[in-house]
Amino acid sequence: MPSAARPTPLGPVIPRNAVPLHVDQQDAPQPMEVAMEDTVHTLQDRVNTALLDSDWGTLNELIAPDARIIGPKGFIINRDEWIGLHKESEYQQVRLEPTETEVNTYDHVGIRFDVVESECRYNGETIAGRFRVTQVWVTDHERWQLAAVQYTSLR
Repeated sequence: MPSAARPTPLGPVIPRNAVPLHVDQQDAPQPMEVAMEDTVHTLQDRVNTALLDSDWGTLNELIAPDARIIGPKGFIINRDEWIGLHKESEYQQVRLEPTETEVNTYDHVGIRFDVVESECRYNGETIAGRFRVTQVWVTDHERWQLAAVQYTSLR
């Protein structure tokens, strides 16, 4: 005969092998978390489209003025240098195709991890590569901006 839970001053004693009657919803995505993930996905897709379309206005709007971009060989540049590179007439981004994407969110931060197939033309030379890209999005007063990007070459 199974033993009944015995009351104590702190409440009933629950046997260790007891099965909970409810599932803890803590691991399930909450509506706010899903909304933040969707926002980060949408904003990064806008940045990628702006890079392909040479849309400097959108890039200036979405990338924080103090953002840092770390290239696949470890160099660090700021937002204006990054946008400036993409503005050069000798440079053209031809393809940015995320093949794997994951987003993690925190209070005021969203981090998007992508594997990206990229192709550009620089000084008449085509440069293609596969990169793991980490993009850090931050929000302050409900305005989201890209604060950091890290590229790691996978080839």
